[in-house]
Amino acid sequence: MKKVAVGCLLALGLLVAVLILVPVIIIATSGPADRSVLHLKIQGTILEERPDDFLSQLFMKKTATFRDYLDALKKAGSDDQITGLFIEVGGSSLGWGKVQELRDGIQAFRDQGKWTAAFMETAGEFSPGGLTYYLATACDEIFLAPPGLLNLIGLHAEIPFIRGTLDKLKIYPDMDAIGEYKTFKNTFTETGFTPTHRESVESLLDSLYGQLLEGIAMERGMEEAELAKTIDHGPFLASEAVE
Repeated sequence: MKKVAVGCLLALGLLVAVLILVPVIIIATSGPADRSVLHLKIQGTILEERPDDFLSQLFMKKTATFRDYLDALKKAGSDDQITGLFIEVGGSSLGWGKVQELRDGIQAFRDQGKWTAAFMETAGEFSPGGLTYYLATACDEIFLAPPGLLNLIGLHAEIPFIRGTLDKLKIYPDMDAIGEYKTFKNTFTETGFTPTHRESVESLLDSLYGQLLEGIAMERGMEEAELAKTIDHGPFLASEAVE
């Protein structure tokens, strides 16, 4: 009976490991001194740090963290044996701040006179691909698989309001907030946007969209106004993206 229990626990542990292991790879591709390339694979869940529980330590020991990516770029940039960077970019858990940190790292790598290239199978086939493409544009060249899609359609925000549900459950939310722009409580106390809540969300989106336009336009040699008009016609098939 004990053996069965131990076997079940081991099987469960392996299953958990398979589910939480993320497809993150950092490879320094070895070759002749003048042909070595840093290869980064950026997709899936990228950890800020590794969990400290036993199973995670056992099965995720070699899983790269976000800091590993930044360190790899920095070290490779000053390594004379590494002449270029090749990144595979897919949908990942990275938000705006971390993507911009990676872009800065790639730019610092480029500033060392080294080439950079990005490959995407698709950019947001079933979800917005702006952030994925924004990261890829930090490279000199971008390759998109012919069947791929560039889902470059701008930005949106989704804000939940559950006051109506609470009313049906006869639950009254009694919450205080100091200042009209303290909007966290609105999820529970409102059924829709207040004017200040809408203003704050739209302001955030405008700021992020401006950064998206600026970054892409600069790297692709386009005017921001021209790029904005192009995005309005998205999404794009691979052939349309090339055009």
